[in-house]
Amino acid sequence: MRRRFWKRLLLAAVAAAVWIQSDRPSIIRKPLFPFQDKVFHVIEFAVVGLALSTNRDLFGGRHRWIVMTAAGMAWAGLDEAHQSWVPGRDCSALDFAADALGLCLVLLAARRRFERRVLADTPYKEYDYNP
Repeated sequence: MRRRFWKRLLLAAVAAAVWIQSDRPSIIRKPLFPFQDKVFHVIEFAVVGLALSTNRDLFGGRHRWIVMTAAGMAWAGLDEAHQSWVPGRDCSALDFAADALGLCLVLLAARRRFERRVLADTPYKEYDYNP
């Protein structure tokens, strides 16, 4: 019960941090390296994917990874639409693609790790192949 509260709080805090960060005007005028903005978008939504994957019990049973991906993509779309109203920010399809990349990379890695752990925890059944 207590652990679930902290997981939900993490998800809410990450969602709020993304929104607050998007609500601030851009502070970096000259990038430090090429595609800096896209790298930051990938990292930002990788953290969103991590927060979603820790709350996988919140997203149903059978198709939870699809639902988590859809929720993350919806948040990325809302984030980009929100940035179109913030001075110094713009709504960009490439930013959305970078958001989707970060989200999907982490969700795929988390799903693979989760499935490996589940398979490792299930007992191996010996089958008799003799007719």
